[in-house]
Amino acid sequence: MLLHEPMAIFMFKENEVVIPSAVLEEIDSKKRNMDEIGRNARQVTRILDSLRAKGKLNDKIVMDHGGILRVELNHRSLQKLHDRFLTATNDNRIIAVALNLKEEEEMKEIIDEAQNLTKHEVKTILTRVGERSKIVLLGDPYQIDHPYLDEMTNGLTYVAEKFKTYPVSGHIRLEKGERSSLAQLAADIL
Repeated sequence: MLLHEPMAIFMFKENEVVIPSAVLEEIDSKKRNMDEIGRNARQVTRILDSLRAKGKLNDKIVMDHGGILRVELNHRSLQKLHDRFLTATNDNRIIAVALNLKEEEEMKEIIDEAQNLTKHEVKTILTRVGERSKIVLLGDPYQIDHPYLDEMTNGLTYVAEKFKTYPVSGHIRLEKGERSSLAQLAADIL
């Protein structure tokens, strides 16, 4: 991504951006190119050099927009990938870093079918979230299986409405979902 858009480092607002060392190696290998990729590699290098003034890149650096940047030098073990990938390419090394960090870092929970939760049930879940945890609620408010809920009174819609003005949350509404023809038929006629 950085070879195509060097400013992407700053586009993740208040999130933590982790750059695996394999990415730095890839950027370094492109700096001598005289094309756009080479120019972008040099620009990324200048950006990272300027951020070094704030501290070591392998420590967490707070950026001006509130986000955090760090270069990940550890977590390069390919052990989890050996079943899927035979070679240690840079792409596979990047995936390995992501998988290893996922195991170690913050708790992330994905709650599917949240449209079938009551307001009380979703409150019970959200009020027990620990520091640095992320909760993702998924669901379709028009596909409710609970006899006492509808598209306006379910837990998913309730949370989206209550949290919409708080910067700690985000809400994405998809206009169209993908279903098998059988699932769509069942939703339409049952």
